[in-house]
Amino acid sequence: MKLIFDIQTFWLCGTGQSALGSADQTVNRTDGGLPFIPGKTIKGIVKHALKEWTSLIGEDETADLSERLFGGQPDELAGQKMDQSRGPIKGALRMGSAHLGVAETTFLTVKKNRSLIKGLYQNVASTEIDHATGSAAHHSLRTMEVVVPLRLEAEVSWIEDAKYRHDLPQNWQGILMESLSLIHNIGSNRSRGFGRCVVTMEGEK
Repeated sequence: MKLIFDIQTFWLCGTGQSALGSADQTVNRTDGGLPFIPGKTIKGIVKHALKEWTSLIGEDETADLSERLFGGQPDELAGQKMDQSRGPIKGALRMGSAHLGVAETTFLTVKKNRSLIKGLYQNVASTEIDHATGSAAHHSLRTMEVVVPLRLEAEVSWIEDAKYRHDLPQNWQGILMESLSLIHNIGSNRSRGFGRCVVTMEGEK
């Protein structure tokens, strides 16, 4: 199975670090210099969307589906009396990081094409306005490194020894796929229009 992220605006999944002389915030890169979205970030967003969707459905058998698939604390599992001291429950699915497709990755990592990678990134500047003066606030200029719109893929696989691997509703995948419609943005600065995307799922039905 895999998730497809069709990202339609500039986006940023940051490292929390700056690049001296160019940007106050930089994006995650592979060793080959290509942008990616960490699996941990994807897992959090998809789990939240699924939780929201199942609460809208309101069916008992799907109430804790997000925890069964992606893990959680024992008290999050509906109708389960479990030992709280045993720690978090392992979800049934492992979420990989989202990368460019194989064809794009292969093309860009060929030595003669590596110079094209820099075209995937741009710097965007912003500043805070001092409402008293109507001009830019002192020392408020910030520069972010962003990535151009791309199509990324994230592999989704089973965790074989997960407790709920074989204890899922029959229509779990359909519910998960429907919940993806609630994801409209990915990454940082989503409220400012960054990372607008459409997320879909392929495989194992």
